[in-house]
Amino acid sequence: SAPTEVRLRYSAEVIPIGAELRVTDSSGTDWVQPDSKMVGDTVVQPLRPGAGTGQYTVRWRVVSSDGHPISGTYDYQVGTAAQTGAAQPAAESTESAAQSTEPAQAGSSSRWPLLAGAAAVVLAAVAWIVRARRFRV
Repeated sequence: SAPTEVRLRYSAEVIPIGAELRVTDSSGTDWVQPDSKMVGDTVVQPLRPGAGTGQYTVRWRVVSSDGHPISGTYDYQVGTAAQTGAAQPAAESTESAAQSTEPAQAGSSSRWPLLAGAAAVVLAAVAWIVRARRFRV
């Protein structure tokens, strides 16, 4: 049977400004109900009852707690040739840090400048110590 909701969990809190979530079937029918809920790092979107078998596409866009928009899409299948009876993720395609229900760590790319800066400080300290020892000898 088709799911009753879509639940997306992010690695950090999301801001409710400009959030969009759509679930469409292959004919383009949107299956979302109007009342989504955002609590901390999770968005829950109820779906209308009556969705049949077939492929569905989830398109989402939210604003992360640091202010930049993140978005993505993924597909899931309701009822397969084997009639599993449960919605199964079929594929995923995102344009930012996201997985089907949990985006990749949002802060991972912002760590590189910090690590590079720390490495530069350490290298500068080592160079200063080596140079200071040369002048003493």
